[in-house]
This record gives sequence, C-alpha cells and structure tokens, in this order.
Amino acid sequence: MIRTIAMLVFWALAAPVAAFIGIVVIGGTGILRTRRPLLTDPRFADTPFLPGMILMLGLAALAAQIGLAAIIGAFLAGMVVGESSERHALETETAPVAAFFTPFFFGFVGAQVDPAAFSSVSTIGLLLAITLLAVAAKFAGSFLGAIGAGRRRATLIAWGMVPRGEVEIIVAGLALTAGAIKPDLYAVIVGMVAITALIVPPVMGPLVRRAEPAIAVR
Repeated sequence: MIRTIAMLVFWALAAPVAAFIGIVVIGGTGILRTRRPLLTDPRFADTPFLPGMILMLGLAALAAQIGLAAIIGAFLAGMVVGESSERHALETETAPVAAFFTPFFFGFVGAQVDPAAFSSVSTIGLLLAITLLAVAAKFAGSFLGAIGAGRRRATLIAWGMVPRGEVEIIVAGLALTAGAIKPDLYAVIVGMVAITALIVPPVMGPLVRRAEPAIAVR
C-alpha cells in the first residue's frame, strides 16, 4: 500500500515535469526549425534579443511554477533558441550582458563558500570522489554519444564536455538557500566545478593533435 502511494506521488510529480520538458524541447525546436525568423517577426522586435529574453524569462517562470528550478526553464529556452536562424545574432547581443553579470555571479558564488570546509579530510575525500564521478559520467556519456565520429574524435569531444558549470552551481545554491544541503557539501560542489574546468584545457592540445592533425598543423 505504501509503495503504491509512493509510486502515485512520484508519477504525479514526474508527469508534469516530463510533459513540460518534452513539449518545450520537441515542440519549441520544431517550431523554430520551420519558422526560423520567428524571433524577429514581432513588430516590437528590431533584434532577436527582446523576444529571446521574453522566452527565457517566461520558461524560467513556468518551470518554477511546476516545481522545477527556474534555471531548467532558462536552459530549455536556450536549446529552443539554438534552432533559430538568429542564434548567432542573439549570442552577439547577449555577450555584453553576460560579460557584465558573470563576475557578479561568480563573486557571489565564491562568497558563499566557506574555505574552512576544506580543512576536513572527509570533505576533501568527498570532493575527490564526486569529481571523479563527475568526470567519469560526463566523459562516458559524451564518448558513447560521439563514438560514430571515431574513437579519437569521440575522446576529444568527451574530454571537452567534462567541465561542469553554472547550472550545477545554481542548483547547489538553490539547495543551500532552501536548507537541503549543508555548506560543506555546497563547497564540495563548487570545488568540483572548479577542478573539472581546470583539468581539461592542458589535455585538449594533445587530443586535438591526435584527432584533428590538419587543424593542429594550421
């Protein structure tokens, strides 16, 4: 009986989330594939920036209403906009906004991390374990997805996909604010993001030379 109730609760929570993601990803990308200038069609939009921002904020708010983190809706909006013919123009227009807000974001993230958390051997051990798991999971999934391009290219693509980024930090920050995780675990997650970002660049050069010798020669 308890198991049945638990399953019903699970599906009651999971169904709206799955429907939201499916409709946005499949429906949204399908619409922009058939109507690529959609972001510049509105009369008020001389550029794709304003419609893109409206889409991003709208999906973020909708995601929050159904119990997801707002970043999920914003991320899905990015996937949808990526199918538009105006995606490059949109990237150019949002670059100054990103350049302005990014330092504040990472400054806020750093201010929330307690350096004393890393004075514990258990915390450092957890950091190493989570980092290894994050690298292995991201590498394996990306490698299998790109294996059709050949082993060397798949290795290059998979290693390039290893870094974790803002999404993990944002979700961890929300969990910290809600009291779902402790400051030590938040520090571990931020540390994992930093390590995965730092270990990739030194190895990319040799991998590029192996996978794409013509590019490396240039």
